[in-house]
Amino acid sequence: MIEQKETVHSVKLYFDEDVSSVLAARLRKAGWDVLTTHQARRCSDDDLNQLLYA
Repeated sequence: MIEQKETVHSVKLYFDEDVSSVLAARLRKAGWDVLTTHQARRCSDDDLNQLLYA
């Protein structure tokens, strides 16, 4: 069974493809809930659709 790390912060972050994946990984390690457009499979969405999804 895989244990999921509990997040420390109540804010969830949604990063588009212009934000470094290294930054996302470091924030996750620090307890932030981070989702990237790549993980959400939404890389081809325009900005409006990204905002609506977020």
